Amino acid sequence: MLGLAVLAVAGCRHTTHSAAKQPQADEGLLEQAYTTEKDIIAAYDNAIAAATGDTTALMSERDAHATHLAALDLSISVPPTRAILTMRQLPAFLTESVDALRSAAVSATDGNHAAVFASIAAAHQVSGHE
Repeated sequence: MLGLAVLAVAGCRHTTHSAAKQPQADEGLLEQAYTTEKDIIAAYDNAIAAATGDTTALMSERDAHATHLAALDLSISVPPTRAILTMRQLPAFLTESVDALRSAAVSATDGNHAAVFASIAAAHQVSGHE
């Protein structure tokens, strides 16, 4: 038990960053994740608009990505960066985004940002395999 506690403490590292540097250091990572979420939401919006049947499942997935967008806490207006993804393309896009989000989690200087990136990566991994 003591060994686990020692490993846990050894894995922690404390570095000091000025509060002003943290948001700027993660800005590019946040913008990339934000753009990814906007692209995904645009795909769901397109699918929902084109749907002729029940859209409950699509709305639920769209709302989950809107929650991700809110968690990224950026107040920027970013249009989708690509042609709107089809529902056929979306699982592969979600799966591809996992590596970028995991890298962002590791690279982030702000712990809150790292946690958000990791959480979104986990959600994308699950959604990409459904």
